[in-house]
Amino acid sequence: MREQNNSARLIGTHLTSLGLLPEVQPQDVVTELTLSVDRLLRQHSELMVFAKDASRLAAAITNQEFIYGASILETIYKRHGYSYWAVETEIALMHASSGLDTVKSKINRMSIGTTGLNKFFLYYIGMRNEPAQTTSRYKANLKRKIDESNFSDQLRTYSKYRLYGALEIDQVKLAHVLAYDQLTTTVDLLFTVIKVTRIILGQQFAFSNYIINAAKETLNTLAPIISALGITAYGQDDSWESELPPKGQSASSLAHIAHNSIQACLNLYEEPLSTENNYETLVINGLASILSTRSDKVIAEELAKTLLNFSWLPLAIELGEITSVPSLPDVFVTVFLTQHAKKPKIYTIYDALISIVDSLLTGSSFNSNKELQQLIIRIRELQSTDKVITTELQLGQVANDIQQVILAHFFYENGDIPSCLNICAEAGMNNDQLIPLLPLAKLFQGVKWATLRRCADSIDLSIALDHYLRIIDDRKSKTHKRYAVEELLKLHKCKTIVDMPEALVNAGVEKDKIEFLCYYVCDIVTLELLPDMSNSRTVFNTRREVLSQLAALHTDRELSYLREVEHIEDDLQVNDGLSVLDDSKVYVDEQAVLNFISKEMFADFQRYLKIVETGVGTSESINELLKSFNNPSARTFQIPKNDADDLLTEILRAILDRFLFDPASGLDIIIGRRIRHGTISSEIRGVLEAADLIGHKPRIGAAYLPPARVTDICAKFDPKHRRIVIAAFGRFSESIDQLIALLRDEYFYVRSKEKTRGIFDLQLTPVIFAIARSVAQKCDSIDQFAKECFELFWYYLSIRLETLRPNIEVETKKTLNSIFHKLTNELRAISAVDAVFFAQLQQISDELQRRASMIAGWIRIPNASIESNSYTMQQVMDVAVAVIAGQRPGFRPIFTSNLPDSLKLDTHGFSIVSDALYIAFDNT
Repeated sequence: MREQNNSARLIGTHLTSLGLLPEVQPQDVVTELTLSVDRLLRQHSELMVFAKDASRLAAAITNQEFIYGASILETIYKRHGYSYWAVETEIALMHASSGLDTVKSKINRMSIGTTGLNKFFLYYIGMRNEPAQTTSRYKANLKRKIDESNFSDQLRTYSKYRLYGALEIDQVKLAHVLAYDQLTTTVDLLFTVIKVTRIILGQQFAFSNYIINAAKETLNTLAPIISALGITAYGQDDSWESELPPKGQSASSLAHIAHNSIQACLNLYEEPLSTENNYETLVINGLASILSTRSDKVIAEELAKTLLNFSWLPLAIELGEITSVPSLPDVFVTVFLTQHAKKPKIYTIYDALISIVDSLLTGSSFNSNKELQQLIIRIRELQSTDKVITTELQLGQVANDIQQVILAHFFYENGDIPSCLNICAEAGMNNDQLIPLLPLAKLFQGVKWATLRRCADSIDLSIALDHYLRIIDDRKSKTHKRYAVEELLKLHKCKTIVDMPEALVNAGVEKDKIEFLCYYVCDIVTLELLPDMSNSRTVFNTRREVLSQLAALHTDRELSYLREVEHIEDDLQVNDGLSVLDDSKVYVDEQAVLNFISKEMFADFQRYLKIVETGVGTSESINELLKSFNNPSARTFQIPKNDADDLLTEILRAILDRFLFDPASGLDIIIGRRIRHGTISSEIRGVLEAADLIGHKPRIGAAYLPPARVTDICAKFDPKHRRIVIAAFGRFSESIDQLIALLRDEYFYVRSKEKTRGIFDLQLTPVIFAIARSVAQKCDSIDQFAKECFELFWYYLSIRLETLRPNIEVETKKTLNSIFHKLTNELRAISAVDAVFFAQLQQISDELQRRASMIAGWIRIPNASIESNSYTMQQVMDVAVAVIAGQRPGFRPIFTSNLPDSLKLDTHGFSIVSDALYIAFDNT
């Protein structure tokens, strides 16, 4: 039996009673709605009093009168008792008025003596405003934490809802949430019922008429209470006045907020929009930040955090889930393609945006702004004809983005693929935020090269394919991109890619497209696949020559090209004689990883930079950092604790995790593809199989079957000696497979909890953090910082690999020698074979010794070509000593050195000095 509150008048409870949630078996969503309404109606009068109190509190919050709001909440506590709603609101008010430290102290006090899920819930409610994480990261981390728990499915669903407002469009899961909130308080149940019914009515396509009617009946029954809260029960009518209130006056209907957000997004006001209501101003500008394809999303994050803290405010409930709000070009495209996308009722901000754009494009309402008029006229022309008016419009950035995306879809829908490719190429070059909005998947997904080849005479195909590969990792499209580049070479009669820039200039191709093609499309990976690229040195030399040709175009990026040319030349000199990218089995597809990081970590890194600008977590220069390693202290090898460094630590861990374990492009998966999956076995077993000297197991647990050659040898022996020889080769085969398994299944892995013997071991140490922090504060973007991190990771990984490689080589050779020695002795003992056979066996043993050296040679970092600073030899020595000392707590070696300042190395040179020191210490 579900418990009822002891007091008939109390719609809350005692703090210690929250979180006592037994396992329940929810019924269907309609039954749960009915049970919920019955409970709410039993305390109708108390809820009406609460609704009026909550409405006053909402007004105080939206006016940013947080201290006054706290006094109202205190009255609610005394009158109605505790609820999760009240606890969450108190914590949010406390953070707004007193800061995070006060919140932490409050959470600690509230957690004393708590039972059930309360401590878990309180802890994560208190973490909502941690500056070290964005709202999306908070939700993602919490979701993972809950999914990994031993909660039941029902309790997992409720925990996600209670902690970060997750309501899935799933009638079963909605029933779970309703069932559990009937076990909490009447206050919590009230807001949950309102949110669930709005989900159902706002997404009616996902529910039956039976459920929809139940939701309508629920809202009708609770209408007086909902109205007292200030919430529109049934959604807002799909109508809005063409004449908006004057700028600065509040107009809180979703339609007006959507319209103002569009205006702000298009930068049609001279300054950020401001209204009489600060909360409404934040909503409008936050939505504009989400809608914009030119925004840094900082204001969007501020809005997301506010809505997470005060999810019960009337406007927050009416907005719905803002993470579902697309960019403004996407809204225009949706309306443009469907033309009947709007709904009769507006339940969410997404509905309102669709309604406003639909009204603009159909002419039922019009905006007086000249720029928006031009854009709308152009789109209406597209809707009414199959031709494009070529008159150039003077539009702002976001408005032009809208036009570009719509034109791309228009051309695709009308079968004009060349024009579509042209728009896609140019739009993605000018603003990479547009790439996911373009019809690239329609153009390329599942399409054969024979179809695409019809457009291969245009540079646009190569560029558009490159854009597509930034959002979809498609092996076939990578091949098509190479084909497209090769077709351009043939068309313009270029012997090599180096001739391409000049040929395209002569053909009248725009310089910006030539630059993009030669710099981004023809990257190292693509160059490797082109004809006559016999080795990595040829590839990098070609890259250097192409960049020199681009520099000769004398564009704005000329100096950047020349710097990269110098770097490649230095890189080739320093690493001459070493195996480079195409010879390396250890590799990370850095561009693919970078694409993911750029998308997921952009907001976090911008937030970090803003925190650092306030003076929190600032770092000394790299030179000062290196000097500090001369006199290391305990602090040198500790990661500081402050908001900026906490956030940077999280960013670094995320970059490192993606670098190591990206499921498609990370170090571990590529090692798996290039080494573990057959390569080691083929290098060792392949030699023996070619000589027909190793057997196979017909099934798991069975004995090894002898190879044909051994069977022939045994033909002349009696049964006893035949069994001895077959058993000897069986043990030989098993020992070889055990060695392969050791290398493949244990050593050639990135070290983790599951693979503790993995030799590719990279951890976030204080020294790495200190260097990364210094580098981060010199970077302007997450792309730049991630590239520097990649180089730092490779350097520290190289220290370990350079030490381990000889050990693995010795161990492998020693094991092979022992296996062959044992087989030879067993065969000699019974005079089973002649001298010729033993000579052949020795030759194979020698070949496997060479293969062991080759396998050990894979244990090294690739020859990455990443721009970085150079350091004097003395600085390199200082860092290397710090690394060694950091690996041995309490070890403080004293060094003297006399090195010329003119002697410099790039970051890769660190490994040489560090390796020498590491070996020296290991041998002492």
